[in-house]
Amino acid sequence: MKAENPDLKITDGAKLNGAAWAKMDEEARKPFEKMKDLDQERFNRQQEEIDEKGYFTLEDGSKSCDQIQKKFKYPKGTRMPEKPQQSYAIYCNENISKIMEKQSLSKNEAQSVCSQVWEKLTDKQK
Repeated sequence: MKAENPDLKITDGAKLNGAAWAKMDEEARKPFEKMKDLDQERFNRQQEEIDEKGYFTLEDGSKSCDQIQKKFKYPKGTRMPEKPQQSYAIYCNENISKIMEKQSLSKNEAQSVCSQVWEKLTDKQK
């Protein structure tokens, strides 16, 4: 579906899939229901095994606990670097107070004006 409609949003695609599923008759749904049942059996088997042993065996024969990669934990109190601000956020931070003062607007109104001005700027001005 995505190949046919590359601009299709995920939500729109989900709606189309839901509509197509609703139109399908029982016979057309059978292969999907069978795949669901097989996956439910796999889940139940793995759940029983994890309850007994603390791990389950994957299809390749390895243990599920061998697949876990421990996440590095930073020492307590470590200050992480701040994420870089987007150019729009920097522009707004610098200009909202100026707009509020010049036009006697509330912060929300100034943000709206700032957004409108930002949209009119060229890429070079941004």
